[in-house]
Amino acid sequence: MFSCDGKYKRCLPMKWKCDGDKDCPNGADEEGCVFRPCELTEFSCGDKREMCVPMKWRCDGTKDCLNGADEEGCAVMACRSGQFSCGDKRKTCLPMIWTCDGDEDCPNGADEKDCVKTCGPTEFSCDDKYKRCVPMRWRCDGDKDCLNSADEEGCVGLTCRPTDFSCGDEPVTCLPMVFRCDGDKDCSNGVDEEGCVKTCGPTEFSCNDKRKRCLPMRWRCDGTKECPNGADEEGCEDDFGRTQVTPVLQQVARTLRHRKILQPALP
Repeated sequence: MFSCDGKYKRCLPMKWKCDGDKDCPNGADEEGCVFRPCELTEFSCGDKREMCVPMKWRCDGTKDCLNGADEEGCAVMACRSGQFSCGDKRKTCLPMIWTCDGDEDCPNGADEKDCVKTCGPTEFSCDDKYKRCVPMRWRCDGDKDCLNSADEEGCVGLTCRPTDFSCGDEPVTCLPMVFRCDGDKDCSNGVDEEGCVKTCGPTEFSCNDKRKRCLPMRWRCDGTKECPNGADEEGCEDDFGRTQVTPVLQQVARTLRHRKILQPALP
């Protein structure tokens, strides 16, 4: 403890001695103080405490000295080679690769201003403030990939690629050819499911539904409806009006199917 002496006989923590602040009523804690000089790698704040801060803190945009001296006279300070100067009051410096990348990293957005970017031959330019490029195949595909939707504008009269299916709408919608006749209407007008012809094989049963689904013939009249419309279990009665498959055999058929075991039909 440090004693202030005098009429108050006040005691202070020793760390308050020579800290630049007069804590004793008589100022005794700041008398006879000898401060060490700053090192070559340090900056002197030039205050009554003779405070020293690392030289790298000089003109970094943050006031580390109590009097702010480390951020004074920084107008002539420049960013290092390979860095971009934001030109703001904090003299912010950024890696050069952060310029014109679509993200505003400078407080004033200077790293994204006056950007000149050219899209490649297989790319489409969104022509927005970020100069974004998207793959040319995304042009007029029905999805707005540009922030300003430029990739879906002016699509009237365009045709799909030979490997795509055209929905025939305006603006034109192009789908992968595998979406054609797959049972799902992917075009808004459903033309991708029109005029579909599908024939089941000799060992298959046709459900005769909109998806033209084919099932193994052995699933016919096995007591379980595999066709969405139940066609595989219709007309299964014998000449005496009795159902050919009993509930017991139905359960057997289900069990065998789950185990993927094929056995001869029971007499």
